[in-house]
Amino acid sequence: MTLRALGALVAALSLTACPAPNEAEGLPASPPTAALDWAQFVCGAQPVLVKRCSYLACHGDPNHALRVYSPGKLRLAANNRNQRDEPLSPAEISANYHSAAGQVWPVTGHGAAVEPTDIPLLRKPLDAAFGGGEHHGVVIFPVPPHATLNDDPEWRALSDWALGKKAARPLSADCAALFDALMLDPNGGPK
Repeated sequence: MTLRALGALVAALSLTACPAPNEAEGLPASPPTAALDWAQFVCGAQPVLVKRCSYLACHGDPNHALRVYSPGKLRLAANNRNQRDEPLSPAEISANYHSAAGQVWPVTGHGAAVEPTDIPLLRKPLDAAFGGGEHHGVVIFPVPPHATLNDDPEWRALSDWALGKKAARPLSADCAALFDALMLDPNGGPK
């Protein structure tokens, strides 16, 4: 077999080896960002990720699959303490969005996600009693005194975004004020 024929064979096999996107088989036809709302992330999910997940030893580490930029911790560019404490930049918020969206792909192995616990972003921080992975022995949700996930407003904010909930339009006054403070366009989306 010639080198050219071998190259053609390898190319043909590589094209047939990957399954086509198929929602019924658990292979989403579009990336999760296509179904995830920018405003819902900025006003709902991101504050939870910054508060609960961004510690330097955890997801404030740039080498983790889920990496969260936050004031006073991990930053894209901070040469001194004052810069580290500034509000998040649009680039950092966009990076947080994409990092979190990468953890929204379902992991059922047998079809599309049907339960919140099929989504890594939602499953990992749960107590084992709720189907979670207990996150290296640390239970993040539900937060006491909440006994159920539905009672935990931070869990609901994270799961609402990951499950595709859209922020109400027009935006609430608090959410609109947050976009103004961050100097972001609520309709612009991540870059």
